[in-house]
Amino acid sequence: MNLISVIVTTYNWPAALELCLDSLFAQRDPAFEIIIADDGSTPVNQAQAQAYCAKSPVPIQYVHHDDHGFRAGTIRNKAVASSQGEYLLFIDGDCVLGPDFIARHRQLAESGYFVPGNWHQNRGKYYKRLWKLIIITSITCSKQ
Repeated sequence: MNLISVIVTTYNWPAALELCLDSLFAQRDPAFEIIIADDGSTPVNQAQAQAYCAKSPVPIQYVHHDDHGFRAGTIRNKAVASSQGEYLLFIDGDCVLGPDFIARHRQLAESGYFVPGNWHQNRGKYYKRLWKLIIITSITCSKQ
């Protein structure tokens, strides 16, 4: 497997998205792209998130649609349509990933299997500005 596409769903929370992107920018396996799937953020939040994308060390795209209620599935589908990877990873924009997240998925990837992740909430000092933060801590594998 070569390129992995990481689809990050977001909506009006650029501070959380920045932490999520920072964790993606710090991945040890650089063979991936990021596609931000924005489910209708306001123009101010959209501009703030897009500006942060300029820091990306990997290819990054920003896919957006207007806010007509919760349509995360629709924006994820649009992100998939613009992806280039052979393998898709879906995360929310309030997730912070360990530095081996991509590498571990690459290691576990196998046709006919679904690889879910586990998470926990962290309210430590570093993340004080966020009321909720999801941290992906481990990956398991199960047959579809």
